[in-house]
Amino acid sequence: MSAMISLPGFPNFRDLGGLALVSGGTTAAGRVLRSAAATSLSSEQLLAAQVGKVRFIDLRSVTETVATPHALRNLSQYLNLPIIDPAREHEFNPGNSSLGEIYAKSLVRNAKTISTILAEIAAVEGPVLVSCAAGKDRTGMICALLLDAAGVEPAAIRADYQAGENGAKGEDIEYMLTSIHREFGSITGYFEFLGLSSDEVASLSSRLA
Repeated sequence: MSAMISLPGFPNFRDLGGLALVSGGTTAAGRVLRSAAATSLSSEQLLAAQVGKVRFIDLRSVTETVATPHALRNLSQYLNLPIIDPAREHEFNPGNSSLGEIYAKSLVRNAKTISTILAEIAAVEGPVLVSCAAGKDRTGMICALLLDAAGVEPAAIRADYQAGENGAKGEDIEYMLTSIHREFGSITGYFEFLGLSSDEVASLSSRLA
């Protein structure tokens, strides 16, 4: 059984191991990690981050990464994959939408970029760390998709989303996942909508097993 991974200096960090599964048991540790962007690390923390061959996926925009560079940007393990699709951003009009509704709309509007992100995660054999500016919204969306695909208890997905340091409300991520199941029938249906292959879907579903 894999051990929990700890990365000192990474803000709002946690390992998604140990979450209850609908089928019984818990998610595997050391497979999916999440945090806010690590923009300032000591030499010791930088060295520790390179151990274990973690794949670091930064969901921030290019503008954000230029303004506040990631501490690991020069490592081959680091990859910037913005979740916001610039070609579709003109469609963004939150109006009076709740955060959960914004998440749900983003899953469709940014389908192309989300597909790229999930395909990358599916291809990685070792641990993956997903991050954004605060480690809450963009990171929370991708991690919730992975947890739902793994068959994690809805209450556990909600609890993980709320566990951050940014006052996240569980009903927002719950609304997003409910909208997926309502519109696409299941998380697998959403992955198929994204154009992911059957092998990629299987990899995502088993990543936390």
